[in-house]
Amino acid sequence: TRQMAIEFARSFLSGGIGDLAKHLAYMDAPLAHAQTAHHEFNFTVQSLATDLRDGARLCRLLEVLEVASAPSGGAAALRLTPSLRLPAVNRTSKLKNVEIALRAMEAAGAPLLRHPPDLHGCAKLLIEGHCEATLELLWSLICHVALPRLAPVGIVLDEARRARRTANTD
Repeated sequence: TRQMAIEFARSFLSGGIGDLAKHLAYMDAPLAHAQTAHHEFNFTVQSLATDLRDGARLCRLLEVLEVASAPSGGAAALRLTPSLRLPAVNRTSKLKNVEIALRAMEAAGAPLLRHPPDLHGCAKLLIEGHCEATLELLWSLICHVALPRLAPVGIVLDEARRARRTANTD
């Protein structure tokens, strides 16, 4: 941030202002933000076959689902992305990222794959781009995390009882 402010002052401000960061610190406005790879990463999913292999987008999906379902408006937000290795350029980084996402899914109540049932084997299948495993995992996430929050079981059961009573009285 400091380097960016110096470059900005040199390029766009005239009058020999000097070190802009120093002047801002005198005015109790220190430059404290540091941009990381997490800020620059594009979490948009273009292709299910390839984009979920590094684990970053899967972690972000879990964060979004948790924030949307938090009763206090996101106060108990799940923070997975700061612990990711980005960019995930090698297999070890991808494995770590996917395992973070899978642990969070288990904690949210979504079961992992039936075959293999262990976390490491499941992560390996996702990294290798196994389409059936990826879709099974996404369906598990939808069925066990997203749907119960969109349509709570109690409300759905009440509506089904009402519909049965209405059908029986007609």
